[in-house]
Amino acid sequence: MLIKPFRIWLAGFIAFILLAAALAVPLPRTAYANDYQNPGLSIEQRVDDLLSRMTLQEKIGQMLQVERLAATPSQVAQFAIGSVLSGGGSNPTPNNAATWAAMTDSYQQAAMSTRLQIPILYGVDAVHGHNNVYGATIYPHNVGLGASGDADLVRRIGDATAREIRATGVNLNFAPCLCVPQDIRWGRTYEGYSENVTLAGKLGTAFVEGLQGNPGDSGFMKGTKAVASIKHWLGDGNTTGGDDQGNVTLNEQELDPYIQPYRDAIAAGARTVMISLTTWNGQKMHVHQHLITEMLKQDLNFQGIVISDWNGAFSLVNQGVYATYAEALRASVNAGIDLFMEPDNWQQFIPTLVNLVNTNQVSQARINDAVSRILRVKFEAGLFEAPYVDNSLIASGLFGGAGHRALGREAVRKSAVLLKNDNHFLPLSKQSRLFVAGSKAHNIGFQSGGWTISWQGSPGAITPGTTLLQGIQGAVTGGGSVTYSQNGTGAAGHDAAIVVIGEYPSAEMMGDVGPGQPRPNLELSAEDRTLLTNVAGSGVPMVVIMLSGRPMIVSSDLPGWQAFVAAWLPGTEGGGIADLLFGDDDFTGKLPLTWPRSMAQIPITDKDQNYTPLFPYGYGLSASATHVAEVPGLIEAESAQASFDVRTEATLDTNGGLNVGYFDSGDWLDYRIFAPRAGTYQLRLRVASQAGAVNAIEVISGESVQFTASVPNTGGWQTWTTISHPVTLEEGVQTLRLRAASGGWNLNWLALTPTAAASPDNLLVNPGFDSGSAAGWEQWNGGVSAQSVDTNAPYTGTHKLTHWASGDYRQLTRQYVTVPNGQYRFSGWVRTSGGQRALHLYAKSAGRETRAQVSSNATDYWQQYTIDQITVTNGQLEVGVWSDARGGNWSAFDAFELVQADPLVNAGFERGNLTGWTIWHSGTVAQKVDRDQPAAGSYKLTHWSAAAYQQLTSQTVAVQNGIYRLSVWARAGGAHTALQLQAKGYGGSERTATITADSGQWARYTIDSLHVTTGMLEMGVWSDAAAGSWSAYDRFELVPM
Repeated sequence: MLIKPFRIWLAGFIAFILLAAALAVPLPRTAYANDYQNPGLSIEQRVDDLLSRMTLQEKIGQMLQVERLAATPSQVAQFAIGSVLSGGGSNPTPNNAATWAAMTDSYQQAAMSTRLQIPILYGVDAVHGHNNVYGATIYPHNVGLGASGDADLVRRIGDATAREIRATGVNLNFAPCLCVPQDIRWGRTYEGYSENVTLAGKLGTAFVEGLQGNPGDSGFMKGTKAVASIKHWLGDGNTTGGDDQGNVTLNEQELDPYIQPYRDAIAAGARTVMISLTTWNGQKMHVHQHLITEMLKQDLNFQGIVISDWNGAFSLVNQGVYATYAEALRASVNAGIDLFMEPDNWQQFIPTLVNLVNTNQVSQARINDAVSRILRVKFEAGLFEAPYVDNSLIASGLFGGAGHRALGREAVRKSAVLLKNDNHFLPLSKQSRLFVAGSKAHNIGFQSGGWTISWQGSPGAITPGTTLLQGIQGAVTGGGSVTYSQNGTGAAGHDAAIVVIGEYPSAEMMGDVGPGQPRPNLELSAEDRTLLTNVAGSGVPMVVIMLSGRPMIVSSDLPGWQAFVAAWLPGTEGGGIADLLFGDDDFTGKLPLTWPRSMAQIPITDKDQNYTPLFPYGYGLSASATHVAEVPGLIEAESAQASFDVRTEATLDTNGGLNVGYFDSGDWLDYRIFAPRAGTYQLRLRVASQAGAVNAIEVISGESVQFTASVPNTGGWQTWTTISHPVTLEEGVQTLRLRAASGGWNLNWLALTPTAAASPDNLLVNPGFDSGSAAGWEQWNGGVSAQSVDTNAPYTGTHKLTHWASGDYRQLTRQYVTVPNGQYRFSGWVRTSGGQRALHLYAKSAGRETRAQVSSNATDYWQQYTIDQITVTNGQLEVGVWSDARGGNWSAFDAFELVQADPLVNAGFERGNLTGWTIWHSGTVAQKVDRDQPAAGSYKLTHWSAAAYQQLTSQTVAVQNGIYRLSVWARAGGAHTALQLQAKGYGGSERTATITADSGQWARYTIDSLHVTTGMLEMGVWSDAAAGSWSAYDRFELVPM
């Protein structure tokens, strides 16, 4: 009778065993325990699924960021904490990349051991390289990058910084700083790129793009990319007296221009915004719901994480703003902060916020919004799939490696500003007897400033690098010598003295200047004055190099200096300064900040009405070569080679820069220009005159006067208008001279743009709207059309496109084009009133959109914006412009151009190096990139050696099959067995064009009808030359025929 029950029991037991065994087998790799762990689902689906599984405590844990010195990995696991940071100087021991990687992995492993396995964001302030870590490449601080004005350089530094922080397991960088310093007494001035909103937006956006990549790309914020945090919203650099964490007294309209860098960076994909510790008209920014929720999250449509600054909520209690931490936290969360940096008070954070939610003082909806934003960024950054350090990055040698240090040296060269150079004292000869003076000349800590290894930075050999002294010693050759003295004694008998002065390293409020501040003024230190006195007593001419994060007061000292260089805070690669001192490269930096005459002039910016600084914003000299301006483009008036006593002064209107004036009859300005093809161009001159000047300006090309222009009475020396006239240009390099037939006028800039006849390759219909309508273009708007075509001051031709409406508007103007597959470039000329929420050119093909953000600060001149390397794979391309603006704001567009892009990389060597090129040589290397008389731009390639040589410089590019023309501009001298432009590997036999060396003049050499059938082409230049023979190359071009 027991058999049947036993069989039933046995069958059940077997089923249980089989089920247990099945459960013990790991799930297939294609199966996921929860939807949020499935990367195949959309990010929003993953966020929703994970959020639905979280307890209130787990959600609040995600809103907390702790300092690694205050919380252990086990505590991160215990409290399900979502983020960790290392503050300035919070480093493991020993402080190296490998130890950092192990440390960050320990926190990540703790987070991944929790119930929901949510990875952490690990943040640092990598504001000029991975500056906490010994051995990292330290780049110039932002003020130096602002002097470079080079967005491509800043983008590459962002990329390199991302690679070094990701090598150590850091995935969140509290950078870039988008402040626009208006008072250099502020201790953080050097963290801003410029006093100019447009420049700050351009460079800050470039850093974000380099650090994160491009939204929509598969690698966006993943792998060797990281998450950027733009900071500090809002008003940094605008406080009364330059007081760090002080009060900003601007009204909302006055504050609006300083929002523009944030608009630009958010449009480029910035995913976190850090809130400022400042106050706006008496209310702390951390609890300002209007500025955080309404302006940032709603008006700017920011969907990412809003993060507090260090102790942002708790500091409100310390400062007496709130009586209790609960009150401060409630106000901060409800204002819109999502992630709280709570280094000292984190153990109170979770229970306090839980109680605020349970007592309905903070809503569940607000918590869910904050946590959704945090999770969204973690999913976007791929942290759920790859939370740990990729150890191959350190093993590869990229951390502090030669490539990144070469980039740092390039940045140093491009950031230094030459402010004085009497009698062309620079460049120095490498055979000179040189005297180098000052303790700062041999000191990585002084070169690097604050936020280097420690929070405040410190003098000394704090991390590996090349000091200014070592760079100079390495450059001197051929019997030259270098003597070094810390105190400046012993200079007599030398050819020149290089004296290095500057300010002591500091960070944040410790660098504030003024009564009651850590520093009383910006005068030179007693040590530096003694140093200068000691050297001056020798009678040896002085080159003074200043290491500082801002201008200092030097008016009384300057007359005794033959040359003066603002090197800012260049970082570890001091050899870049030697490159400039000896003329291997020329100075190209321009002042990103106004340089005052005295403390009494501070604050001072180029927007001031009575503007008489020691050096104006945008000022900077060249030591040798003349820049060759490329046409089409805008040319600043002061970039000319000028006759004696023509003077440069500041232009008083916003973004006017400098102007040239004080002309007498016969004075002249020479501009070296490069025209890509012969034809008729429109020349526009921005001029001003108090009384008018009839037949004032003769425009001369070659030996002939092309036309004579009159300057109207504009109503004042700083009241500007634009006059225009057609000119005929030859192909290639030429000089355009403006000669004063009479005085009485000022010149701000000139611009050249091709007429339709000179630009036959444009693929757009009605690109300049000279049909009098928007024929060929489509429009979309948000309900009210804000688009018109008018004749009011076009860039060129007779008409332009305008976006404007009296009320808020959104306006799209676009054109669809059918084109062969390949690479394209889209550009347009823009001017704007400023204040747009979004303003950009765009190009879209096969679902991929690329943008050129227009820095919509008010401008009184046209600027060209370009989108390069647009890839078309389906034969269809959409291009256009988009405006999202407040009522009354306007933008104008003209001279759009869509042409097939040149696939060559760095074709004109304007990166200042050989990026993109491959070299081969027999014996000694016989090539370099230099600034000596380029055909166009600022750089060229040179082949030369004191011994006989063979040198090949080449590039292999992928192209669509088709027929192409290859060309280069070249000049040469000496004896060559062979000197050729070459093309091969394209599916046909090798083709060459022989370069002649008889005239030494720039000429264009071409290989036509290259029938590419292999999808690639190898091209380059080959020299087989006798000792001392030379050849120069510029403007390579590969275009379809």
